[in-house]
Amino acid sequence: MLYLFIIATIFCTLNLEGQSLTTDNPEKISLPGVERAFYPLLSPDGSSIVFSAENRNGLFLYSFDSDKVLSISNGRASGRNPVFSPDSNYLFYSEESSSKDDGDMVVRVYSLDNNRCLLDLPGSRVKAFEQSDYRKFIRSILNFNISSVFPDYKALKQGSFSYPYAATERGRLFYYEDCFNHRRLDPLNARAYLHANLSPCKNFIVAYAVGHGAFVTDLNGKVVAEFGHLEAPVWLSSGIVAGMITRDDGHFITGSSLQAVNFLSGNIYDLTGDESVLMYPSVSKSNKVIVAHSNSGEIFSINYQLNN
Repeated sequence: MLYLFIIATIFCTLNLEGQSLTTDNPEKISLPGVERAFYPLLSPDGSSIVFSAENRNGLFLYSFDSDKVLSISNGRASGRNPVFSPDSNYLFYSEESSSKDDGDMVVRVYSLDNNRCLLDLPGSRVKAFEQSDYRKFIRSILNFNISSVFPDYKALKQGSFSYPYAATERGRLFYYEDCFNHRRLDPLNARAYLHANLSPCKNFIVAYAVGHGAFVTDLNGKVVAEFGHLEAPVWLSSGIVAGMITRDDGHFITGSSLQAVNFLSGNIYDLTGDESVLMYPSVSKSNKVIVAHSNSGEIFSINYQLNN
């Protein structure tokens, strides 16, 4: 099995440098009854988007199939770190507890099939998370017996650590081989790391280092590419990274363009088109769609095609 994984990884890497990208112009997504929407997160299958307010309070779900918007939560900070399960059936999120204990968080699991919250864990027993990764939510509830209220919990728990992933915790960068084996990486000796994600081929990690910008490292912490001011990086494929480049006046963001970069060939692609400000991209790699929001609170989608 390890031999096959190594062969697949080598084959995948050999095809990355020649990969190029073409995109359509951004198209505004009409959200019924919504005036302003920020921080869109696209489900892995591309069927739904969750979004929040500018202050990240409240969480809403838009389904492309039904063309309806549902309110999931009005809680404080509930829009900070939502994340879909890999099958797009569940949404994991945390929000500030309404109890008197400041800083406590509540973890919730929302079913997209039933359109209801299946799980609500008390804030005093749950830690807040810095980065979106559903496995962190699963790790936080391993000691709870919740199978009666969350029937798929055992199956999700068993599959949560069956493949490697990258994550940041308290500003530190980690590579997890599985539930029991992980190592800390510090490739740029940075103050803090954010937005860590493992490539689809599982042989590279993209992340953002405070004071340095976005970069790609191998699994041993060797930097293979740096992108300067590129922020909020996400993978479009195992060879192409997308992110935003912002401009500000010292107080507010005045502009933000989306760019994609093939980190091996160095080719750069503009994703913004005619829109002056688009930021915080989210990707459905299966549907090859990017979503992002404007500074006026509109959400746009961008279809892309990969060419080998």
